[in-house]
Amino acid sequence: MKFGSALNAVLGGNSVARNAWGAGVYITVDAMDPTHIDITNAGVTTDWTATSADLLADDWEIVNV
Repeated sequence: MKFGSALNAVLGGNSVARNAWGAGVYITVDAMDPTHIDITNAGVTTDWTATSADLLADDWEIVNV
């Protein structure tokens, strides 16, 4: 799916990932501050900043974590 759909999925409470990122990497809405999006990679969660490649990608998918 495209980023707009992925963003709607995240805001709806889902975790999403890009196929290009590989296993175990995904983004979610920050539970303490829903205006922030976090990325988890190998169990470590930090603030996420989208790249232009992320925004233009069409390989987004909802993941079960």
